[in-house]
Order: sequence, then C-alpha cells, then structure tokens
Amino acid sequence: KWADLCFKHDGSRILQQLLKFGHREHRITICDALKSSYVDLATNKYSHYLASKMYFYAPTEELKAAMRLKMAGQTSKLV
Repeated sequence: KWADLCFKHDGSRILQQLLKFGHREHRITICDALKSSYVDLATNKYSHYLASKMYFYAPTEELKAAMRLKMAGQTSKLV
C-alpha cells in the first residue's frame, strides 16, 4: 500500500508533511518502508519530491547511507 500512496500527488504530499512535521517514529517508519524503492521514487513525476524529503529528514545516518547506496548504481537510469 505504500507504493499506491507515494506515487500519487496527494499521497506523496501527505508523506512529505509527515516527514517534515512528524515525530521520529513516523520518519523511521516511512523511511524503512520506502528505502527499497528509493530509485523508483526519485524518477517518478510526483514522488521525487518525497525522495528528496526522505533523504533530508532521515532520522539516522544509516538510513541516509542506505539511500545513497541505492542511488550509486543507478546513475544511467537517473540521467
């Protein structure tokens, strides 16, 4: 259900606001659930804003490192 929510305009905005104004537990839950599809988020029309907010508001350095590793091998897809 996370994919249905984050790839739509209104769902993506809701998750962005939860990352921005939510508690640490909310941020951890969202980042853990979506870190496996981080590249897909970064290349989608609406969810690329969510991907940038996920990285900016990630509560731990381990989550940021996991997101960077996902992006490292996908340079050709992102260009």
